[in-house]
Amino acid sequence: MSVVVPLPQEVTSFLLRPPPETLLVRGWAGTGKTTLALTLLSVFPGQRIYVTSRVTAAELSRDFPWLGSNGGSHIKVVDASTRTGTVRDTARALQDVRNYLVNGETGPASLTPWLPAPLKEAWSLTRPNEPAMVVIDSWDAVVEKYLGVPAPLNEGLPDRAEMERLVLEQLSRRPIHTVLVLEQDAAGQLDYLVNGVLSTGRMTVDERSERWLHIHKLRGMRLDNPSYPFTLEEGKFQCITPIAPDFQPRLQQPEPEPDRRPGFLWPGSSDFAANFGRLPVGRISLFETESGVPEAAIRLVFAPIVAQVIQGGGRIFHVLAPQVSPHDVWELYQSLIPESTFRRQVRIQSLMSTDESMPAHLASVLLPRPQSGSEVSSHSRTPEALRFLKEGAATGAPNLTIVWVAGLNALGAVTGTPYRAETLPALALEYASGTNAHEIFIGVSGDPLVESIRSMATTRIRFRARSGRVFLYGIQPMTPPFVLVQGDGKRTYQLLRVV
Repeated sequence: MSVVVPLPQEVTSFLLRPPPETLLVRGWAGTGKTTLALTLLSVFPGQRIYVTSRVTAAELSRDFPWLGSNGGSHIKVVDASTRTGTVRDTARALQDVRNYLVNGETGPASLTPWLPAPLKEAWSLTRPNEPAMVVIDSWDAVVEKYLGVPAPLNEGLPDRAEMERLVLEQLSRRPIHTVLVLEQDAAGQLDYLVNGVLSTGRMTVDERSERWLHIHKLRGMRLDNPSYPFTLEEGKFQCITPIAPDFQPRLQQPEPEPDRRPGFLWPGSSDFAANFGRLPVGRISLFETESGVPEAAIRLVFAPIVAQVIQGGGRIFHVLAPQVSPHDVWELYQSLIPESTFRRQVRIQSLMSTDESMPAHLASVLLPRPQSGSEVSSHSRTPEALRFLKEGAATGAPNLTIVWVAGLNALGAVTGTPYRAETLPALALEYASGTNAHEIFIGVSGDPLVESIRSMATTRIRFRARSGRVFLYGIQPMTPPFVLVQGDGKRTYQLLRVV
């Protein structure tokens, strides 16, 4: 399952290498570079110095209250934002060392005089024999203010590219990790000079904004995952790791319902309720998926709903996808309820045969006989399921139906009477309203059956797979994107908002 981490493991391991290391962070304004740079400092086990050239120290404290000793990060801030440019002084210093450069003498004595003042102040704050990291945000501002020498003073002096090379050469002689923040996205000379390159970016998908961190290189490190979605929720940089390939959800106790609302089913998750609302009994929800979304991720979202219905004494009917077996469903339930409860409250319709040694076969609904004609009614298709849910409705407890549209298509092919877009909506309403149930349909976008029930759905959620993570967002109601991440022990899962 996806896990939220401050930084990717590859980046954290890179920062723990013996100094000196140089790291470039680039990206356009507003993509999260400053938050990333501060996070790099916060996880570094040594001296931490931050040179700010675009915003004041006061603005940093306001926007990032966890900075400073009060927040426990102990980051020293060098405020270079209000200092005036020193073009002439820099030019004179460069003139003084021109002979050294011309003669090929590039030792510390020749370069130190023209290092920008904020850099010299930052390095003066470091202590010998103790690891240190210095972040320069932004490098563009330092270059423009301190190294930009106008004509005619720049005659015979190095250009910006040469200056950057010489500065990095000087920095590499100190046992300090140096992070340069650059306000552009395109690769340049600095990419080749530094040991590591990260970039931040934003993209719009379905009118919703996503943030991504890309690892272009980290010398000496193996890059298993070069891209990470991240969020700046609560003013912190939070990355999302890929979902484990072998992840399988389990039922656990649903989160307590804060207040009962007649006619609505509590989804068992406060995150779900806060963003998508509660589920009205007698109505339909639609989970639309795209290719690559693991079935286990979707089961994780409806698992708390299942647990809530079971706990309340309701009944549940599953129409499984062709590749899902009754055994898979039993594995979902057995961590929470005994076999006797499973037999009493759950029914399954599947194309797969069941293992006679497991209790799932006791809850399976037999396949209907092939029908003649094209019209399909609920009574001719699954009479046992409808009867099962109606009996449960007599108790007053909300029931639940979970239908994989791929399962409907497979059943129609087997029985010779396929479900049709013209008749499925009425059939769905009969099951939902006539059995005191909420009905969840799960299908791939573009399937005709999925399209036929879109307008009926009171809740529509779209699932997308990206680089081993699962994004989801509400179409009805309209929501920002979320990443599905691991729960915290009290919650089966969490929805991390991407901001």
